[in-house]
Amino acid sequence: MDHKIKQQDTFDYYFNTKTSKQEITITEKIKVILNYRNLSPKKQNKIIEEIQQAVNDFKTFADLKNIKSSEKPLEIYIFDNNEDYQHYGKEKGLGTEGGKFHSGNPPTIYVYQQGNVFNLKHEFSHYLTNINIANEAHLPSILKEGIADYIEYFPDNKFNAQANSIDLTEDEIKSKNISEFLKLKYSNDFHENAKVYKVGLALTMYLKAKKPELLKNLLHNENPEKYLELIKNENDNFKNWLNENNSDNAMQKINALEVTKGEFIASKKEIIDGEIKNVNYYTADIKSLETKEFVGKFATVEYTGYGNYIRCYNAASRDYFDIKITGDYHYLKLIENNNNEIKLVFTNEDGTKYFTDSYEYQHKLKIINSKYDQKTFEGKITEERVNEIITQLTEINPNALTNMNLANKPLGTIFNVKKLGKGMVSALSLYDGEEKVSELLSETGFFKQIDGQQQKSFVFSNALHNLHTSYGGKVYLAVEKEEQQYKASLIDGREVLKDPYFDQPHLHKNELLSPSINHIQQKDLPSSQLNGTKIYNHKDSPLAQYATSQEQPPYTIKKGELLDNKGSSSIDDDVYEAVIYKDDKVIYNFKTTGFYITEEITDQNNNIIDGSELFIHDHGKNIRYQLPKEITYLKLIKKDDAYKLAVCDKEGTEYTDIPDEYRLIDSIFAHRYEKKDHSNNHLNIGLINFDKYPEGSLFQLKYDPNDYQIPRNENNDIVRISDSYKYSTKVKIFYNGTDIGMLSNDHHNFQGHIFFSIDYNYSFKDFLASYSPQVDIIEEVIVFEQGYGDIGNTNHGYTDHKKIHLTTNDHQSVNKSPDNKITTDILYKNKPFSHNPSYQPLSNNKHNENNIYHRQHSDMGYADYQVENNQNIGSDNGTIDYENAIYP
Repeated sequence: MDHKIKQQDTFDYYFNTKTSKQEITITEKIKVILNYRNLSPKKQNKIIEEIQQAVNDFKTFADLKNIKSSEKPLEIYIFDNNEDYQHYGKEKGLGTEGGKFHSGNPPTIYVYQQGNVFNLKHEFSHYLTNINIANEAHLPSILKEGIADYIEYFPDNKFNAQANSIDLTEDEIKSKNISEFLKLKYSNDFHENAKVYKVGLALTMYLKAKKPELLKNLLHNENPEKYLELIKNENDNFKNWLNENNSDNAMQKINALEVTKGEFIASKKEIIDGEIKNVNYYTADIKSLETKEFVGKFATVEYTGYGNYIRCYNAASRDYFDIKITGDYHYLKLIENNNNEIKLVFTNEDGTKYFTDSYEYQHKLKIINSKYDQKTFEGKITEERVNEIITQLTEINPNALTNMNLANKPLGTIFNVKKLGKGMVSALSLYDGEEKVSELLSETGFFKQIDGQQQKSFVFSNALHNLHTSYGGKVYLAVEKEEQQYKASLIDGREVLKDPYFDQPHLHKNELLSPSINHIQQKDLPSSQLNGTKIYNHKDSPLAQYATSQEQPPYTIKKGELLDNKGSSSIDDDVYEAVIYKDDKVIYNFKTTGFYITEEITDQNNNIIDGSELFIHDHGKNIRYQLPKEITYLKLIKKDDAYKLAVCDKEGTEYTDIPDEYRLIDSIFAHRYEKKDHSNNHLNIGLINFDKYPEGSLFQLKYDPNDYQIPRNENNDIVRISDSYKYSTKVKIFYNGTDIGMLSNDHHNFQGHIFFSIDYNYSFKDFLASYSPQVDIIEEVIVFEQGYGDIGNTNHGYTDHKKIHLTTNDHQSVNKSPDNKITTDILYKNKPFSHNPSYQPLSNNKHNENNIYHRQHSDMGYADYQVENNQNIGSDNGTIDYENAIYP
């Protein structure tokens, strides 16, 4: 079966086949024609809302009584995704930008869907400027883009977009002036091109706030050159305004803490945009903005129960030690080291033998030392630094223990370390006798920076939550005290005066990951409390719940049974089944099992030298099985009157060393797909019909050589850190040499109170996180929508892509939802897709010493998205080899 969609590569073909046209009239009698292929009713209403809002905001900004419209209606062409935008729009001059406006008759806007319709308000603002501003042709590029960005972010005028623009411009004005800013041009260099937008926004904000008459004259009066000269004279005033409004000053006023780059940790070779580069890692220090004094530091070592081991893992350097939980050294002894520091070290039960004296330690020590070969790292990592890395893994700081003051314990006290969770990754608990007294932290924070670049990213991760977040700009922490307990939060943007969820001024925090208060020195907590504002969570707003505040959906998703108790005192990291209900009746239980496979490595003569390995991962229970290399076939069998796919070898001999629930694969996990030539995305178009195959048929499983997880250079060659490096990919299904479909690798469950829906075959960085997920079932297919309860800004098109096809047994009680008619009413509102941090699951098949940095579009300023996809694979055992596999 050929899954590639054969079709013409023309713009006209794309928008004349299976497309819709909708003419609408909005405020000021502006006529707009929407052209689209797949646009949900909610998104159509969202478009109407956004362009009406843009008209109102533009009138206020430009001080206009009325808005003029073009002679012919504005044509807006909306592509399904960015790949289609670039491919089918190339004849219109479209490329890697985030959208385009073309003046003409008719005027035209080209945009694409990415969650919402991306950059729509920005491009529509260009249209309004072109039609309504007499001097538009004389405006420098930075002011055209500044105006468009100003209108795009107008309702949210104290959020991250503006803050990032002010901070960048303040840094630039140290070496440039307004005259030079006005000469900025579009550039193929990403960072240079971003200045056109960010500096333009900052300058536009300044003019509107401090020189409104000058701005008005520039836009509407004759001789605009005169007013541009007057703007050039504003350099000193502009510099002062930038300083007064920068992020540090804004955060200092509310007593927030700043996270800054600290000491060098290590360097690693990583694959960045298809090239192997040096990436440097640094500690993340926490400082007071008021006093500039050090008040804490993020841990770089996390501690988890990993399989049958205690894992001490440096998330920055990727070095680790494993200690068997059933072995001799799963005890911690309180000591004072040679530097007179209080530490905990691993010993035997009576504290007379130390893990550092064991064979396991000495063996791993050799591996770590050999990794830091001086030739490889050009002397950057000294022997002293390597010793520090090793010491940090084996000597535990007291602040890595939760809710415990070791000052009350005498030296020599011994604690028993236990793993209470049942899944692959669990919290580690400390016991003093029979009493649980503490837990070890499973979270880390650090900075990373590519050699030769100024841009740096702060990365915070929590192994129990299986997630990390990355901040590309400045990073701030808030400390609050509730019920006599301190808590810390990562702040996502400045204070907002109001939003759709709350009418009062407030801060947004990172609701997916919150750091432990242990990273901050206890003595500094009282003076570090947030002042003059509050943090509100979306989950506390009725708007984010299934309530009358948002249109009541026909289906709701609720927690089911507990799948993975992480063994910690928190309930926010525990994983629960997700269940679809309708009228309090169970409609569907989401599946949690996924499949992936490693590459098959061949020599120059195409002989196999290293075969593929199939992995079966229950993402809910967090149990993973690694099958022997010969088990890469499925045999069609009947069990309980239903088709099952039994894992087997090429002779059809079934593999029976794992439980039946995993070795006998349900046919719902095998689906057909379509793929466009210009895209690596695979569209799920339905389940494979196994009625057409005789019982006992064998299906071969193969890796996908074109999977997005395999990095390639500009010549399309695969790039590897080492020749032995293997990537993992989606699992293709072949019958008699013909590709008939693939196995799924997704999961949909609750972690704490948050519903997650992730499809690893599609992306590791684009997924749904929501307190009240919006779901519908149409013609036996589960589809997702955006909604009020979505958080974290993680959905960049996922809900447009994700579909789950049901078997007959699964949808017996399913009814189609009523038609959703298009109106001009506002059905829902989302927080603007702004400059929020990126998120990424610490995926099951995550190895890749290559963090692939995805660059932002010219109209964007978002934190870099990171992908750490693949993982070194262990031995040929029936279950995962915990000792050899690398996590995360």
